[in-house]
Amino acid sequence: DIEFSCDKPVFPNAITPVAGLMELLRDIGYTFNISVSGKSSEYLTRTSFGLPKSATTEKNELCESPFDVVWRFDDYIGVSDIVSSFVEGVSQLDVCKKGVLDGLTWCLNEVMDNVINHSLAKSGYILGQIHKNRKHIALCIFDGGQGIYNSLRSSEHRPRNPLDAITLAIREGVTRDKSIGQGNGMWGLHRIIEDNSGSLTITTGSASYFMQNRIPVTYNAIPFFSNENQCTTVDFQIDYDKEISIKKALGGYDVLNLRVENLENDQGELVFKVAEKANGTGTRDSGSRLRNEILNLYIESGKTIVVDFSKVAVVSSSFADEMIGKLYVELGIINFNQIIRLNGMNETILSIVQRSVSQRIVESFTSIK
Repeated sequence: DIEFSCDKPVFPNAITPVAGLMELLRDIGYTFNISVSGKSSEYLTRTSFGLPKSATTEKNELCESPFDVVWRFDDYIGVSDIVSSFVEGVSQLDVCKKGVLDGLTWCLNEVMDNVINHSLAKSGYILGQIHKNRKHIALCIFDGGQGIYNSLRSSEHRPRNPLDAITLAIREGVTRDKSIGQGNGMWGLHRIIEDNSGSLTITTGSASYFMQNRIPVTYNAIPFFSNENQCTTVDFQIDYDKEISIKKALGGYDVLNLRVENLENDQGELVFKVAEKANGTGTRDSGSRLRNEILNLYIESGKTIVVDFSKVAVVSSSFADEMIGKLYVELGIINFNQIIRLNGMNETILSIVQRSVSQRIVESFTSIK
């Protein structure tokens, strides 16, 4: 039995490792009853703390509600789905500074790729949160595998202990097998978090490395599961109101933004298809999310964005106001016409959008007076 004293939200680093360890213990026959002062926990139930959700079998839910849930990934397909859902989710929830979404994509891919390639664990676990009031992204990835020390022990690097293994892993080019990877994942993660003045904690076996505001601290007496399963936890937090220079962080290496590349047409514009968005076109919240995503795409790419309403039959006035009306006022008439091109609207949608834009323009002039 596991009993908690209160039922309040907590950061990912307090949930994900425990959820992953329980899964590890279930594999050898343990069962768990989880409660808060003798009652079921609303928050822990919502996060799937007691039974993590599969990124593969529950993909639709992952796309719609990726945050504050413990997700299990077992292969590269699960990794790809989680990265896409997390990055799109952040992009829709708020406007980020340049480079943040690219940096987030790199960090997620590299850490989860390490789980698949090096941990020897059958699964990895991840939970992410967005704290809009602090402009903050918090993520934690856990695996119950062999740990960094066991992974590097038989390599050319031969670390003496788990702390040695961590400090080696965050160096450029360190990997257990060059045929599998170049050893730039943990190094790149470290550099990106450092560039953002964020925080990074890597815990494996008896050791832990903690960096905050570019200042590192190490620990070397952490309890761990077993010598065979030393486990690895990577917890990182960044502020999305601070720019990240991927090129600077990675020593001149520029990352191809596939999310942007996949939207580009033959004229070099980005085509944003409203009909393909799961949010729908009926609520103010969905309009706000798509406006944020459009702004983030422009910040990332600097390219013209074609907002395509093809195959959309109708939109609500509140959706049109939140997505297009506010975007028009926020960018201003000249910037809007240079950055945004509206396409594929039927007569009904066109009239609703025109009315929303007109009302926003009148409101903005009234507020100035």
